[in-house]
Amino acid sequence: FFGFCFADVNIMKKIINLTHSDLDGVVCAILLKKIYPEVKVYSCTYKTVNDKFGELINEFPNATYYITDMSLDESKFKEFLVGNKNIHLIDHHPAAESSIIENKVVYMNRGSGCKLVLDTLLAQGHLFDSEMKKLVEIASDYDTWTHKLKMSKILNRLYSYYRFKGFLNRFEDGISNFTEEEKEYIKKNNDHINSYLKSIEVFDIDDGCYLVKTKENYVDEICQYIIDTLNADTVFLYHVHSKKLMLRGKYLNYGEFAKEFGGGGHPYAASISIGSGEELDNIIQKFLERRK
Repeated sequence: FFGFCFADVNIMKKIINLTHSDLDGVVCAILLKKIYPEVKVYSCTYKTVNDKFGELINEFPNATYYITDMSLDESKFKEFLVGNKNIHLIDHHPAAESSIIENKVVYMNRGSGCKLVLDTLLAQGHLFDSEMKKLVEIASDYDTWTHKLKMSKILNRLYSYYRFKGFLNRFEDGISNFTEEEKEYIKKNNDHINSYLKSIEVFDIDDGCYLVKTKENYVDEICQYIIDTLNADTVFLYHVHSKKLMLRGKYLNYGEFAKEFGGGGHPYAASISIGSGEELDNIIQKFLERRK
């Protein structure tokens, strides 16, 4: 399913990776860097990826590009993308399904972006050790909100601790024993989260459906706490600083629902950028109509 899409990369050619600026995206970069040490990595958000890609193709039109765990607004680059065998897309978000990029690996139901990158590289004959495969397993568990592994939330906290470049360097060889400094950070982080969870204000908007507003970055911890303590099937979390509405739970496919409002994500976890309180109210109302 994977090997035929990607031609061998000429090691003399410049290789560029544009990847999502989150845990899944950085592990995509770690995998590519393991095979192509010379790859130049750029962490991007959906707001920055198109401008960055435009800058790069103007400067390096003949480079080999890997776009991982995200996709482009391809209407802006159609002439450049059509038939260009130097462009590779690996993504697991619904927005990538209609991509015109010829060399693409796009699946919604085979794990996260880094899992698809790993499978693609393995199919090409590249080898990875157990530490690297474990890193992918943990990151994929977190990104798809499967949360079968206790380690997945801890690893994401370390991503917040190191940020993109620091994490890229720290885990370049895969998962390993945590340092004493990391253990201390995790402990303090746990204490802070546990204290914060006791103080959050939760709004009951429907039977099994709740809303919380926060400035903290512990999105998944907060949502999971509400699901566990209130037996919630859906949690709306509005993040004040980023002005994003996060959807978590297992009531319906939140990724598909979020697409209707310009957002996206996965079946169990999605997000929507919010411009006003009125927009937030409208989205919640539309969701409640689905529950009737």
